[in-house]
Amino acid sequence: MLITVFSNQLTHILWEEADFGELFWFCDFVSYILAFALFTKNRFLISTVLLASVPAQFLWIADFFMNLAGSGLGRTDWLFTDNDVWWTPWISTLMHGMIIPLSAWGVWKYGFDKRAIWGVYAIILFLLPATYFFTDPTINRNCVFFPCDLNFIDDKAYISAHTDYFMTWKYLLKEMLSWVFYSSSVYLVFRFFTDKYFKKVQALFKSSTNK
Repeated sequence: MLITVFSNQLTHILWEEADFGELFWFCDFVSYILAFALFTKNRFLISTVLLASVPAQFLWIADFFMNLAGSGLGRTDWLFTDNDVWWTPWISTLMHGMIIPLSAWGVWKYGFDKRAIWGVYAIILFLLPATYFFTDPTINRNCVFFPCDLNFIDDKAYISAHTDYFMTWKYLLKEMLSWVFYSSSVYLVFRFFTDKYFKKVQALFKSSTNK
């Protein structure tokens, strides 16, 4: 229900502002997939979202808490500055923060699908090139033009000095390969723990709750 509410709110924002480039943000894109997957109890899609979200969202969430402590890396700085619409930072924070817990809950409830890594690869092969070709480079959605912790306005000189940044396909390819590497690493960790401990922990939990 929560993910559906925020997906509907996102749709309203996109419709009002007529900026459907926002759909290319990873968190917005997978929120729709997760809403559909939870309603249909689709284990494959739920597992795909979880596998993709752990490496994609981890640094964002870490930077958010670092910013709360007063020393962020840069990618969530905009949340702590003046915004035209006061609720936009809260929507973004909740959207980023709830995808991993909700997809993890879905995996706990419906099980982990070992084929999910192919779903992650499909997202990478579709979403990152689409972001590169169809969105504004200065916004740097999904960090396909230059590192996430840089800002096009504040760091324009630094970005321009690096030939691999901004409008070159080399940085896109580097990002795609890094997403494949990190998501594959997360997948191997998940496979190890689900194969060895998941069913045992589930059985222990169910037995304790049935007492």
